[in-house]
Amino acid sequence: MYRTLQHEAEIHKALYAFLQSVGNVYDAVPENPQFPFLVIGDPEVSEGEVKDVGNNYIVFPIHIFSRYRGKKEVYSLVQDVLQILPLLEAISNLRVVIIGYDIFYQNEDDEVKHAIIRLKIKSFE
Repeated sequence: MYRTLQHEAEIHKALYAFLQSVGNVYDAVPENPQFPFLVIGDPEVSEGEVKDVGNNYIVFPIHIFSRYRGKKEVYSLVQDVLQILPLLEAISNLRVVIIGYDIFYQNEDDEVKHAIIRLKIKSFE
């Protein structure tokens, strides 16, 4: 399990760096964040079917928050994130393949728009 956690941390670090090209990224959201912003949520790790190979599925939720009155900004940020995701596969030491993603939209209140991208990654340790 130690290797999985280490690999998970490496993927998180790379994902964080790439997301900074999209906008403000917070590891811990401050009291008065600068909108719009992104947050990488807690990953979910599932062991692969063939344990000897060391394959794992990791789901990284990426949260996007916007105060733009319409939906344009949050939709645009979702598209920006989706466009940079293939760059993760290009990092040879990560050994990951993006399997897919789900996108959910929800309004926190009348002021804040919230999108969640659940990024599913297959890692090869």
